[in-house]
Amino acid sequence: MPTLAKLTDSLLLTETVRLVATERSTTLSVLSCLREIEDRQLFAREGFPSLFEMCTKRFGYSEAAALRRIDAMRVLRRVPEAGKKIESGEIKLSQLAQVQTFLRTERKDAGKTYTPEQTLELLTSLQGSSTRETEKRLLEKSPALQARRETAESVRLISPTHAEIKIVADADLLALLEEARGLLAHGADMNPSAASLFKKGLKVLIAQRKKHQGIPEQCAEDSPIAPEFASAISAKPDDETIPAFAPTSRYIPAPMRRAIWQRARARCEYSTPPGVRCTSRHALEVHHLNPYARGGEHSLVNLALYCHGHNATLGKLDFPDLKPLQKTA
Repeated sequence: MPTLAKLTDSLLLTETVRLVATERSTTLSVLSCLREIEDRQLFAREGFPSLFEMCTKRFGYSEAAALRRIDAMRVLRRVPEAGKKIESGEIKLSQLAQVQTFLRTERKDAGKTYTPEQTLELLTSLQGSSTRETEKRLLEKSPALQARRETAESVRLISPTHAEIKIVADADLLALLEEARGLLAHGADMNPSAASLFKKGLKVLIAQRKKHQGIPEQCAEDSPIAPEFASAISAKPDDETIPAFAPTSRYIPAPMRRAIWQRARARCEYSTPPGVRCTSRHALEVHHLNPYARGGEHSLVNLALYCHGHNATLGKLDFPDLKPLQKTA
C-alpha cells in the first residue's frame, strides 16, 4: 500500500475507491465462509455452542458486528442474488441484517413467510436507502416489528459491577410488583426496590426449578469446574453407586441427573479432541453419547451435560437423514 501522505488528492480518492471495493468483496467472502461453517455445524465441533460464540471468541467480532454478519449471511442463504448487490454497494451489510430481523419477526409474530422472490423484491426496493430510512420503511410494513421495538429489552453497563436493564412492564407485572412490595416491606425497608424484588423472586424461582429438575444446589453457574472433569466428558464418574440400566423411556432418575450436574459443574461438557471444553452454561440438556434411539443406556458414562447447541448438533450428526417435524397449524 502506498504512503498515503505522498499521494495526490486524485490518487488518494482512487486508492480509497479501490479499497472500498475490495472491502465489499471481502465481506461477501466472509459471509460465504460463515454460511459454510453453519452448514457444516463446524462451530460446534470446534467447541462453541453457537456460530455467534465462534464469531465473537474465535474471529474477534464485537457482539453487534457478529449479529449483523450472521443475519446478513442468512438472507444471502435464501437469496444468493443479493450477493451481487453487496459487492456493488447497492445494498449494505446493515440493511441485510435489518431485513433478516424483519423476516424473522414477520414469520414468528405475524405468521407471514416471504418467498425468496419476495425477499429479493424487498431488497431491491431498499437499494440506496440509509440505515435509518431502511428501518423506517420496514417498520411501516410490519406492525409486528413495531410491537417488538416497543417492548424490546436491553442491558447497559453503567459500572464494572452494575447494569441498567430496560423492560416494558404490562399491567399484570406492575400489579405483581406492588403486591410483592407490600408483602416484603418491613421496618428497615418499607419500600423495597424493584431490583431487590426481582433478585429475591429469581432466587426462589431458580431453587424451585433446580429441585424440579434434580439439580444440586451447589452447582451454581459461578461454581468452579472440578479439574478431573475440565478436559474431557469421558472422565470416569465419581459416583459408581448409581447403576447403569437399559432405559424403557427417556426419563432419567433424579439421583443420576444430580450426579451428572455435579460432575459438569453446571457447564456444557462437550470437548473438542484437543481438549477444549465448551464454555456455555445456557439451556443445558442431558445428552446420550450412544443415542437413546440406538439402545444407549442410562449411565454416568453414557450421559453428558450439553448446551442446547451441542445437543442439537450432535443429534444431527447421529441422525443426518432425520428430517425435522413439520409444525401444524
